[in-house]
Amino acid sequence: MIRAVLVAFMISMKLHAGRALLECTADTSADLVRKTASGKARELRVGGKGRVVLLDFRTAVIEGWIVEKATLLLHIASGAVPLKLEIAAAPFPWSESETGAHALGATKFHAFDVRESKFGWIEIDASPALLRGRGLILRAPGKTETTLHSRETVQYSPYLIVEGSK
Repeated sequence: MIRAVLVAFMISMKLHAGRALLECTADTSADLVRKTASGKARELRVGGKGRVVLLDFRTAVIEGWIVEKATLLLHIASGAVPLKLEIAAAPFPWSESETGAHALGATKFHAFDVRESKFGWIEIDASPALLRGRGLILRAPGKTETTLHSRETVQYSPYLIVEGSK
């Protein structure tokens, strides 16, 4: 069902030049305490003590755009749906196996409300300014742990809907 909706959305993108569905090209769950990453896993853990998720998207289609809106689509694998997620632009290069996230330092996170959608999906309207980094870093405030599906699940891969103009 969700797959059909996404395909329909991609077809409609061709009709609306100011909207693009960006696929996730890299994702990983990083444990800041143990300094480990799990980039090939089918699930990404966020929240709890020192767990963040890093996401990167194929942005070539929006090069030169003035982005007006960015909506992050994530699928919950297990755990509670968080009321808020904190998101930052990744200020450093990273890969699925080596994040460098343990050196977050003064990285500025912004809190965004999470909207629960159908079939386990959640939506977050994020600041377009976050697209200027090297991907996104997500963390959940408090002790609540949530597990998200990664791009390796294919049908539940993270997506980013971007609206703007050239």
